[in-house]
Amino acid sequence: MEKIAKPLILEIEEAKHETSVAINDILQRHGLPCYLYEGIIEDIHKQISAAARNEIASVHSDYEKKCEEAKGKAEKKS
Repeated sequence: MEKIAKPLILEIEEAKHETSVAINDILQRHGLPCYLYEGIIEDIHKQISAAARNEIASVHSDYEKKCEEAKGKAEKKS
């Protein structure tokens, strides 16, 4: 059976829903006021933002290398 890739928009919505459910579950289990979670969420956001920046830099670097390799191959053929 052929595997069909799930559209990115559906993956995003599913991840958003699962994240929301997990956060609500944690809030209920610990019973702490929401204002205490602001700092926790802020720290998590900083970690995710740093990871995203690293990921983007890595993808950009890989892309640049592939472009240079393709350019080199094209110049060798001419």
